[in-house]
Amino acid sequence: MRQGEHLVSNTGMVFLLPDILRAELPDAWLDGELWIGRDRFQATVGRVRRQGAAATDWAGIVFHVFDAPDLAQRQGGEGMMLRRPGSRYERRRSGALLKVKTFQAGDATVVGYTEGEGRHVGALGARVVEAAGRRFKLGTGLSDWDRGSPPPIGAAVVYRHHGHTGRGMLRLPTYAGMRGDNP
Repeated sequence: MRQGEHLVSNTGMVFLLPDILRAELPDAWLDGELWIGRDRFQATVGRVRRQGAAATDWAGIVFHVFDAPDLAQRQGGEGMMLRRPGSRYERRRSGALLKVKTFQAGDATVVGYTEGEGRHVGALGARVVEAAGRRFKLGTGLSDWDRGSPPPIGAAVVYRHHGHTGRGMLRLPTYAGMRGDNP
């Protein structure tokens, strides 16, 4: 739905919105669902089907947006939060809340190592790797076994990251494992 236009059902039925409600929506295509309550589908359709319906006919109807395909979706967010159905809302992270983040993956070549710090003193701190002419460190994602058994210089590793910073650097590069074709 675009502001100034109308709602269209997935079967092609057109629903006209009252001006006061239309003005509250962004100027963008939205995919979603009109909802009054559980097991109230026919009541919802009956209220919105009237052409030229007044704003009072729409009272209590909620438009749940599932997607906004033509909006810039990458506005600095890191992912989507999924809450366990039936769980209570908590103002902190809990076992009932899962953060789903997208990531990108790449291959890199090990060119060096750094010494561990803190609890990792005496073990590998990070693998210094090179990919596409850029060097960076992969320390996050290493298990204690990985830190005690570093791969040889020249080995191929797989890493993942969450996009790039404004300066083109990898955001949160993380070691994901050895590439399968290493000798």
